[in-house]
Amino acid sequence: MRPVLTINSKPLATKSNSPTTFTQKVESSKPIKGGLNGKVNDSQYQSKKPVTLIEPKYGQIKLGAFSGEAAHLAGLTYISTVGLSNPLDYAAYRASIRNTYGVDLEDMNYFSLEPTNLDSRLNALQSWIHLAGEYGDVTLALEPLGPSKYDVFKDKVTMLKLAAIFSSAESKGITIWVRFASESNLPGSEYRAVDRPQDFHEAAQRFKSQMPKNVKLVFSPLLNTFYAGQSSQKSLAKKMLFGPNSENKIWDRIGGTIYRTDLSLSKTYKYYYDYLSKLAPNTPFQICEVGGPYARRSEIINFLESCSEGKYPQLVKVNLFAREINRRADPNSEFGFLEPVERATKTQAAKTTKTPQLMDSFLKPVLESAKTN
Repeated sequence: MRPVLTINSKPLATKSNSPTTFTQKVESSKPIKGGLNGKVNDSQYQSKKPVTLIEPKYGQIKLGAFSGEAAHLAGLTYISTVGLSNPLDYAAYRASIRNTYGVDLEDMNYFSLEPTNLDSRLNALQSWIHLAGEYGDVTLALEPLGPSKYDVFKDKVTMLKLAAIFSSAESKGITIWVRFASESNLPGSEYRAVDRPQDFHEAAQRFKSQMPKNVKLVFSPLLNTFYAGQSSQKSLAKKMLFGPNSENKIWDRIGGTIYRTDLSLSKTYKYYYDYLSKLAPNTPFQICEVGGPYARRSEIINFLESCSEGKYPQLVKVNLFAREINRRADPNSEFGFLEPVERATKTQAAKTTKTPQLMDSFLKPVLESAKTN
């Protein structure tokens, strides 16, 4: 689910010592420092990473997160790839992640290909990827918002800029799992594939063909919609996944986002997993987002425990969506992994005192116990 965020287009705090931008690389035929033709200036990406990481391994799965709640406890307002592209802010975010969950969760964020401030946002994306890559694989929801929709993947200039950024990460050993046009099975999506699954598949194939090998493609529909739509959504998913083929040719993982609102997490995911795993028995699975209201924490813990114990054999990664969502689905701002009243109090304290606040999520004892067993 796309978080409701205001794009922060302010320049990076480290602009004075930034490497030459990837925009300049594409617009000039001369090699620059960074990207495909050179080395990245590592000084921009130092974020005071702990000497030893606490691996976010839970049984058979690895865990990641987009955690607005941890960012807010650290006193951070902007949690987009722009807001978390500053090394000092990112270090504060990572310290809050470790304290809140007890492990160093791998990172996830979102990037829109709409034209507004695209070049400055691409430069921030470069910085964020290098910072996040210090903590393991990076998950990026790449969204074809704006007037071009899927035609943006035909824009060679924009694709070259992305490829240059991803290639700079490849030289650092960073793998980027791209959630391609996530939740496009939702009829209300700005880039919906409901009436154009072939366009979706062709765009995904075109995008992947232009990217370096460290970019991995993740198929990521909204599972709540898939479950509710039953047979029509099954047919749509198959067309989006395979295109004109009879088997998976382009996807490195089968993902999906799932929320505990009015549907059971276990029933919803099992319905999806059973169908897709039969269609693609050799493709690993990744839950791209899972979340729910605090009152449903026991169900979330039980679901994650079943994932860790191998109930879904092809599942290798689970990302937490750890913040409130839209008011329609979350009218009382109860979504997340922190007790809502205390979270609100400490978030306000962090904002007014400019001092990070400490608070444990309900997952922290679970994950810490798993490390000792």
